[in-house]
Amino acid sequence: MVQRHNFKSLNKIHVDNIRVYEKHLDNNHIEWIKLRALFSFDLLQRKHNDSVKWWLQSLNHRFLCMLSISARFNVTPEELDIKENFVILNDILRYLNCHADTAKEIIHQGIARKDLMLVENPCSVSPRYICYSATDKLVRDILDQLGSNKEKTNYHNIKDFPLNI
Repeated sequence: MVQRHNFKSLNKIHVDNIRVYEKHLDNNHIEWIKLRALFSFDLLQRKHNDSVKWWLQSLNHRFLCMLSISARFNVTPEELDIKENFVILNDILRYLNCHADTAKEIIHQGIARKDLMLVENPCSVSPRYICYSATDKLVRDILDQLGSNKEKTNYHNIKDFPLNI
């Protein structure tokens, strides 16, 4: 049964007591806040089967996705010690906020969506481990999203771009 929330019993603040927060924000911070709100709005307007929307539904989804894309570009964070252009699930499980079975389910769904591809384990990797990487489709979808957001800003260098998805 869905719990009904009783907002009448909560403390309220009068509308005249709400002041605009003007604590030394420069134009870049203001632009970033606006773009994050626009990005969130854009996500909500997308179709339910949209790749970007699907991969941003949780931090675990986001991590598994972005790690597979960074592996394809061979630019994974040094802290993760990934030397290949694919990801070995067992090597990254400790960084996730979910159970291993949940991570396997996310990867399985990503493969079914054709966003991820299962990689045949090389000789150096145990056959019990799951190896996966991003498909060209997922890489294109994410790069298209970055490109469409970059056009809405005055940022010209991708490292300066605040909407890192």
